[in-house]
Amino acid sequence: MINRVLNDRSYRVWLLLPFFAVGVGCTKDDGVNYCKNHYTFHDQHRDSVASMNIKYSEAGELTGEVFVPLVTFGDAAGEAIDEMLSQSGNVLMLQTASPCAVTVAEVLSTDAGYTAKFSASCGADNKLAQIDVPLFDNVDKLDEVVVVVETSATSKRFGISRQCDAPIFRLDSQ
Repeated sequence: MINRVLNDRSYRVWLLLPFFAVGVGCTKDDGVNYCKNHYTFHDQHRDSVASMNIKYSEAGELTGEVFVPLVTFGDAAGEAIDEMLSQSGNVLMLQTASPCAVTVAEVLSTDAGYTAKFSASCGADNKLAQIDVPLFDNVDKLDEVVVVVETSATSKRFGISRQCDAPIFRLDSQ
């Protein structure tokens, strides 16, 4: 076997392989980890990523909009998409201390996709604990949503992907 490897044109690769394996084994580079280093993959699929912008005031007023690219709907008809996005429970759900209903104000369609504008009046004493995005359950081809949440205290931008167990906070390479 050694003679066969040494007589082979690629013997240099075989001789360097142990050094390469040691180098790779000792590095902490997770360059191919889709969720951890998503910023390296994000530009490749921007045209199929939905976006959700949410503003929540101290008075408990929520406003926002969600944009879903047309490419993620496949063969679905425009009327069915309008109907699905018109029902707030298909887009987002709020987990609050007291019940707080989201109202979809309008659904707009363009050549690029669909935008649903929504609002809710939750009350100043009603703590917002979590926002759920059931959009994934209703749009099978949707893989990722970039979310921006703004409150009086903070602003966060992150991605939610079907492929990742946790939110993705590093979406851009810079």
